[in-house]
Amino acid sequence: VAGNVSFGKNVLIGVGSKIVATANGNIRFGDNFAITAESSVISEKNIYFGKNCIVSWGVLVMDHDGHAIMDKSNGNVFNTAEDIIISDKVWLCCNVTVLKGTKIPKGCVVGAGAVLSSEYEAKNSIIVQPSESKIINNIRWFR
Repeated sequence: VAGNVSFGKNVLIGVGSKIVATANGNIRFGDNFAITAESSVISEKNIYFGKNCIVSWGVLVMDHDGHAIMDKSNGNVFNTAEDIIISDKVWLCCNVTVLKGTKIPKGCVVGAGAVLSSEYEAKNSIIVQPSESKIINNIRWFR
């Protein structure tokens, strides 16, 4: 059973990219969204891309861990899926990994190879690894 995938206007999905929404998964691409080659967006819960976002090659966006990890004593699953929200005009550079619970504010650029798994607050910033720190604030980027 497939989930729900919705597209805004003028959406480009590049060659070899994978878009997968499982039974309870929802993926929404905003207007003027572009994903280049060989990237994957995989949802068990909710993944949202705002308007004017660019996703480079080799990017993985996944709102779950793929397999449940359970407490044997009570049967509770403690690694549940969490929403991913990528706001308007965000650029994910090559080989970025965006994991469950990530929230990226408007106007940000995520540097190549970064692994994100938390909420970022400063709009118009560059986010890089290894420390996931913002290195430059108040930026503007062009397509």
